[in-house]
Amino acid sequence: MSVRVSCPYCNTGFTLPELPPTGRATCPRCGDSFPVRGRVEEQEPAGPAAQPPDTQHPSLSTRRSQRARRSVARAVGIGLAMGLVGIGIGLAVVYVRGGFRHPAPEPEPGPSATATPPTELRGLGYLPPGSNIVVAVQPGPVLAYAARTNQDPRELLIKAGVPASVLATLDRLGITLPQVDHIVAGALIPDADLREFRLSVALVLRHPLADEDRFLDQLKAHRVSQGGKTRYKVELAGLQWWLTRASETAWVFGWTEKDLDPAENGGKTQLAAGLREMLGEKLPADAAVWAAADSARWAEKKPVEVLLELAGGKKDWLAVLNKGQAAVAGLTFDPPRLRVFVRCSDADTGEKVRAYFAKKATGDGVRVGGAGEWAMLDTPGDPQTGFAALKGFLDDAGK
Repeated sequence: MSVRVSCPYCNTGFTLPELPPTGRATCPRCGDSFPVRGRVEEQEPAGPAAQPPDTQHPSLSTRRSQRARRSVARAVGIGLAMGLVGIGIGLAVVYVRGGFRHPAPEPEPGPSATATPPTELRGLGYLPPGSNIVVAVQPGPVLAYAARTNQDPRELLIKAGVPASVLATLDRLGITLPQVDHIVAGALIPDADLREFRLSVALVLRHPLADEDRFLDQLKAHRVSQGGKTRYKVELAGLQWWLTRASETAWVFGWTEKDLDPAENGGKTQLAAGLREMLGEKLPADAAVWAAADSARWAEKKPVEVLLELAGGKKDWLAVLNKGQAAVAGLTFDPPRLRVFVRCSDADTGEKVRAYFAKKATGDGVRVGGAGEWAMLDTPGDPQTGFAALKGFLDDAGK
């Protein structure tokens, strides 16, 4: 009798012709083995409970231990760092050039504590076509987690890596965390021509601004009407941006006028297929804070060295980027978990990154997986611990 199962590591669903005698199944996508907890599609007699995985396969734990003890070559950090540094590039551009997040909360009704699945965020439709770095934040789950743990959301976000200056900027604009539905930022890092660099930040609110004039005044907005479209030149973090109102609840900031086109043309998502696939299949559906860097030869992109400097990175990290192609990381809050997927340049590097994860990330509830060039780490912990772990991996890669 067929059994419907879902891989706990990459969320891939598939059907087995019958219950495996071992009580475990192997995912056809990521290659990981896991206990079968699927739904039998036809009624069958109840059987004895499946034995714990380690009981059925006493060699599995041994094999993982042996893999964890292997020498971690420099390529391990290289493969991991590429994707995460790629993510850092996007974050750096947003932060250094005035990217948005949100201010101290008010005791007012907040947004939903349930995160919207990453691919369903409306703001993605306002990003530049071909964006190869995307980051997003949904305040609702953060606010709910902070209330549940008696923490100040502002302090929580700062400790998780959001600059205090970003929160202060939204304070100045008169926007509170509960007002924000989500914020997304997307950048297109070109191979060579810096004139092709694209960057947009979409601020999507739960309700229209109560004081739009204050918002525009604080941005020193200068109205520009062209071809029936109303745009604004604004000042943010001492730099000039373009701004448009995509709808009553969505405002989009662009590095150039061209970056506003998607917002003014209906807001249809134009993410590359590979990046969309990563967001849909690698990230948890309830990830409230996430970032992704699409597959690319990052070290060969001329703008990357400049962006690494903005991010506080090192020039010798260009060698690091040679060993990686893509990465995606997401943080959930109910319960708090951090999931990281890294796509390395080859299967050998992928195996070393998995071994590195197994060695460095220990404790209850930690899962390490992936196959071929992909390596996955899924670990519980509060947001501060999770981001500290990521920083530790990057520090190792920098060595």
